Amino acid sequence: METDDIEKLIAKAEHLLYTGQWKEADNLFSQALNIATQLEDLRWQARATTGLASICRERGEVVHAIELYNQALGVAERIIDQNCMGMIYNGMGMAYFIQSNYPQAIDYINKSLKITEQNGNRQGLATTYGNLGIIYRNKGDFEGAIRAFRKSLEYSISVGDDQTIAHQYGNLANVYKDQGHNKIAIEMYEKSLEICLRFADKQGTATAYGNLGNVHLESGNYQSAMQMFQKTLEIMQAIGDEPDIALWNGNLAIAYEKMGKVDEALTHYEEALKINERIGNKHGQASQHYNLGQLYREHGQFAQARNHYEKAKLLCEIVGDMQHARMVEQELKKV
Repeated sequence: METDDIEKLIAKAEHLLYTGQWKEADNLFSQALNIATQLEDLRWQARATTGLASICRERGEVVHAIELYNQALGVAERIIDQNCMGMIYNGMGMAYFIQSNYPQAIDYINKSLKITEQNGNRQGLATTYGNLGIIYRNKGDFEGAIRAFRKSLEYSISVGDDQTIAHQYGNLANVYKDQGHNKIAIEMYEKSLEICLRFADKQGTATAYGNLGNVHLESGNYQSAMQMFQKTLEIMQAIGDEPDIALWNGNLAIAYEKMGKVDEALTHYEEALKINERIGNKHGQASQHYNLGQLYREHGQFAQARNHYEKAKLLCEIVGDMQHARMVEQELKKV
């Protein structure tokens, strides 16, 4: 095996990671790491280890992810691979984001931005500014989020990266939706959808349909929301993206719950939970246990509600997301 073979393995693994096929991605990153180790190729050792760290991060194994990122960082620093160092800092920032540790997350994202700017890597800047926007949005700094997403959009346009352009229109739409500007949000989501359809980006198309569904859901148009979620699920199932199949099953369950169709809501929440358990997505498991706890509490089934809240709290603690663990603890006091 040659260096070119490692590069192909990692490129394929990164695509599988993007499309939620974590097990397959894990296998390829591990293969790449073994070959790179045999060839004593430090550059690809660092890249493969970064990929394995990102899979751990997505599964909610944040402590192990940070250990792997630090391991990769040590190698990247040794050979002065600044592109890889930028990727690692970005990944570490998103690992702390999963724990809702926003100051630490922003610190690492800014480290990534600094080194990526020094390298003149516009593609990397587009990705990293997008992640910075996601963090700001989740901490409620909508203006900061809009600035970051617009910077990402600017860099994406400059390098002609249609996939990231579509993503950032979707991200901007998410902020406008959060602010209650649904008309602007829908226009942005439709821009994202149009680009994804034009370039046959199935993942992006599915996400755009799902985001439009979320606007309909918040506007009380439950039937329209369900139609969008069903479209999303059909595409995600065709791709084989299990994390997103779980996510959108959960959103479909919310629509059923709001329509008063409790049995259907339970079915989809439980399907989402089952998938997350199978793929080892601890954060996803916590979300669905919380949703099930809310549903059972609202219908007076307090023992069931407590059971799910306790599981959600434990999973949040395992991930290290203490902010959401405290939130679940408040719900436990109500049952």
